[in-house]
Amino acid sequence: MIDIKILQKLPINSGDYLILPNEERPTFIIPITSKWAYKKAISLIKPKDSLGNLKKSLLAQTPIALLKFFFTIVRIETSINNSGSGQLILPWNQDPNSKFTIFNYNRKHITLFKFGYGNAGDLINNEYKCIELVSKMNAKIIPEVKLFKRNPDYSVMETKFYKGNHPSSLPRAIREFFELCYKTADRKPFKEHPYIVRIKKVLLDVLDNRTDKALKDRILTFTKRFGKELIPVVIMHGDCSMTNIIETNDECWLIDWEEGIMDGVPLDVGYFDFRIKIDRGGTWEINSSVDFLVVMHYLYFQIKHGNESSLDKIEWKDKTVRVKTV
Repeated sequence: MIDIKILQKLPINSGDYLILPNEERPTFIIPITSKWAYKKAISLIKPKDSLGNLKKSLLAQTPIALLKFFFTIVRIETSINNSGSGQLILPWNQDPNSKFTIFNYNRKHITLFKFGYGNAGDLINNEYKCIELVSKMNAKIIPEVKLFKRNPDYSVMETKFYKGNHPSSLPRAIREFFELCYKTADRKPFKEHPYIVRIKKVLLDVLDNRTDKALKDRILTFTKRFGKELIPVVIMHGDCSMTNIIETNDECWLIDWEEGIMDGVPLDVGYFDFRIKIDRGGTWEINSSVDFLVVMHYLYFQIKHGNESSLDKIEWKDKTVRVKTV
């Protein structure tokens, strides 16, 4: 359940806010401080399907005075009273009181705030470090950071907001950036690579406690097969997928580096293709060490984010992997 006292510490305007769908499972916190602020916030929401588009349209047409009869509205008192700005707040679905993404807008500009406490603050710190490192490589595929502050209790980062599409193929600039990193990186044997060692331990610890040992056996089989191969030690985004890429006609940006790894493996290019295939019900063929690392990382990612039950959806026969959608 959302804690109003936590919201009062955020860099947002004082006033009334609409919580959707409710306080127990907050997905959007929308300002109703003015008709303009409300309409702008609704316009920034990106529905995932046609039903979401319908709900968005209905919300945009609903008079503010009627909202209180259908939804939860809370009063948030802060020290900020700027009638020329508004803030759309997205609480973190894993812990709605520890991290927030805030669209901060006025009539001309939009910026994006990330605000996190405790471990969630560490994610923001990690994202900043990754963006800083990539910027030193003269890469123009990362969001522009306008502000970063790290305090004992929380961290906050403000970046430029980018409007565009989520591409179904990996943009060339992003592909070329990672491929250049792979070519110039130091290499470690597969079985000694720091990232592989870390995630392998987590995977085997979890899989060892499952009744069905098939996944564990597959991990051990392919680890042995590629054990002596040299693997680059590179910066890794960790979740290079459609929703984390914004593309326009002539530019592209890879956003949300919270899961970034400094001593990672060269899987981001492959991971994008992997996600496209499995999210559409297709299969993934393991024909190389990178193909296998993509699968290892995906399994680790599910465990890391508390989705162990999703391992039951994995179908892995010989070198073919599929994720059941039903």
